[in-house]
Amino acid sequence: MSTKREEALPLRYHFHDKPSDAAVAPLYTHFTSLRTSLVMKIIQPSLCPLPDPSNSKWREAYYNPLGLAHNEAWVYQMLAHRQGLSIPYFFGLFDIVTPSGEAAWALVLEFIPGPTVHDIVTFTSTADVHDFCSLGLDAVRDLALSGWTLRDIRCGNFILCGRPDSQTVVIIYLYATKHITTPPSPERLAMVDAMRFYYMFARCVGDKYPDIHDWAAKSLPRGVWDYDYDHGFSESEDDSPSR
Repeated sequence: MSTKREEALPLRYHFHDKPSDAAVAPLYTHFTSLRTSLVMKIIQPSLCPLPDPSNSKWREAYYNPLGLAHNEAWVYQMLAHRQGLSIPYFFGLFDIVTPSGEAAWALVLEFIPGPTVHDIVTFTSTADVHDFCSLGLDAVRDLALSGWTLRDIRCGNFILCGRPDSQTVVIIYLYATKHITTPPSPERLAMVDAMRFYYMFARCVGDKYPDIHDWAAKSLPRGVWDYDYDHGFSESEDDSPSR
């Protein structure tokens, strides 16, 4: 599928081909009681970070835009059983042309309403913050127990959504997610990813909710909140907004 520019509206473009029925049909999901909306996640090469030759490990740190688009689409396809639960519904990857004439790629996804971890610092209820953390840990663990590890755990990648009596945390960026075919132990992988999520979460909310570690010590497994409990955790997570 490709797009063409609309000359009268130079900042807009549309698909040459009609989207599939699935992409235009009314869709109702666990995340909202209303008909859902769709979003296009556009990966445009000119807007992606360039490799840094001064970094001796730039080959490992650099993600080719084509690879980014196709790897994330592949992850969504492989995790079809999680769509509508802990990840958005995915409607496909399409080749597009931007209004400037640049070739790019678009992932068409379900729009997920709700606050990210960054947004929860405006919450007035400490219980809401604790619920977000617990539900986020559940989402990360569920993926890890099935052999998938999140490589991009940051505040903007998790959204709390659903009705007050039926909330869940949805992971919205999967571009660097990896399938570990032979992990040492699914439980071990789940604990490491849960620890990474918790420390990202605590860094994000700690200034306004300084009791987060006291709550974690009382409510969460020690392997999640005690950094020294398991020396296998060594990655430093970036708590900046998602890409």
